[in-house]
Amino acid sequence: MQKKVKITSTVTAIYNAIKLLLFVFGLIFAPLLAMAQTECPESTLPKFDPEHEPRTLCQKYSPPGKFPNRFGTTETHFASQIIWNLNNGSDVFTGDIDLVGELIIDQDFTLLNCKMRIWPNVRIRVEADVTFTLDGSKLFCCQGTWQGIDLDYRSTMVTRNVTEIEDAQVAMESPCTATMSIRNTVFNRNIVGIRLGYDGPVPWDPCPTFPTFTQFAGNTFQCNAPLNGTANGVSFVGVQVYKTNATIGALTSALNTFRNIQFGIRFESQWWGTSAVNRCRFESVLNDGIFMAQGNLRVERCIFLNNGFRGVNILETRGLVAQNNNFNCNDDVAAQAGGNNIYRHIQAAGFSLNAEVDINHNFFGGSFSNTEKNEQVNCIELVGATNMGGGTSVRVDFNDFSLIDAATSGTSVGVLLTGEFPSSSSTIIEFNDFYLDHPSSESNGSQLIGVRLISGNKNNVSIYSMGATIGLRK
Repeated sequence: MQKKVKITSTVTAIYNAIKLLLFVFGLIFAPLLAMAQTECPESTLPKFDPEHEPRTLCQKYSPPGKFPNRFGTTETHFASQIIWNLNNGSDVFTGDIDLVGELIIDQDFTLLNCKMRIWPNVRIRVEADVTFTLDGSKLFCCQGTWQGIDLDYRSTMVTRNVTEIEDAQVAMESPCTATMSIRNTVFNRNIVGIRLGYDGPVPWDPCPTFPTFTQFAGNTFQCNAPLNGTANGVSFVGVQVYKTNATIGALTSALNTFRNIQFGIRFESQWWGTSAVNRCRFESVLNDGIFMAQGNLRVERCIFLNNGFRGVNILETRGLVAQNNNFNCNDDVAAQAGGNNIYRHIQAAGFSLNAEVDINHNFFGGSFSNTEKNEQVNCIELVGATNMGGGTSVRVDFNDFSLIDAATSGTSVGVLLTGEFPSSSSTIIEFNDFYLDHPSSESNGSQLIGVRLISGNKNNVSIYSMGATIGLRK
């Protein structure tokens, strides 16, 4: 027999100020300081590979002197010049290249197992209705950064077979109508890995058709050494989306990995529809695995491990579905600057009119054993306010929560509702299982809580059919 409990908490306006601060934060940082931003809005320290090993493509593949081929000159400014003047009419080129000036891909062209050393501030531009393929090739810059690959409308970009792209300002920029097949590709030490959509002045119809991934599987976005010219600069974001929707990964694709960068995926602006993230692993991302300023988001079959601040962070949601994901953190998560060390797996700090939130069939974990490092996790944190959109519907069901804490101060919570929820909103928390394991000795005020409602009226909250296991360790 189901037991239904109605819970209403007391009122306070403190979370109005919190939401305002979060909104201002988004306004400041969402434009992303376009090309040169390398500082974290909230910071944890990056971890780089050991220095005694070659870490960059320049260290691995750049010999003294020149490569055999020199492109970007008057004679090799266009792919067609290379194909017909140097390559006997073949559109597949093999060989090592110094790219000293802009290269325009004006007809279908493939770089097969090439090493391309690119001069600073140089770009590759793919013209409309043309396909550019990188097959097992390595693109890098030895000093500073190159601009990256700029896709024109209706162009196609293909990468595969452990192609590696390093040291770009924006490794790949795709406007509306471009098509991309990105497989088994490493984006390393780029400020931005892939940028989708249009980030200029707001047009009426920014994306009549969306930039499309025909495939997105088995890719890695990382930063294994400081950005060129910096002591500890780190990549800003793996995939960045402006004024459009995007589906990143498929439910059956090989995992895409985001690690040791400031943000995994950032949805800066969204006009309509729903964006989706599937089959992605966010591991030791320094800030948020997924950030969304405002919009609709669906996250499915992803892994979030030891992200520095949040797994999923939405400043204002019109709709959120998170299901069949694994969220976890332990003592290996990087300490936050300032020492707060409060980690959140899912945080939504604002809700539009008639927003719908559905969080189901996920695992949420936090296991902290280091008594010298105060750590706590809020698995799901939903923040209301007096200006929160009416008609918001929240459902949290069929999730597993496992919180294991050492004798440190702080409070870890499975589901936290905070701030003012309007009377027209409704929240259902049902069929969840909680495992709370806590030492029975003195714990300096440390607490583990399954569901917590604080600071403001919640209105129409239903909690029932829950399972809980309490462990006390001596």
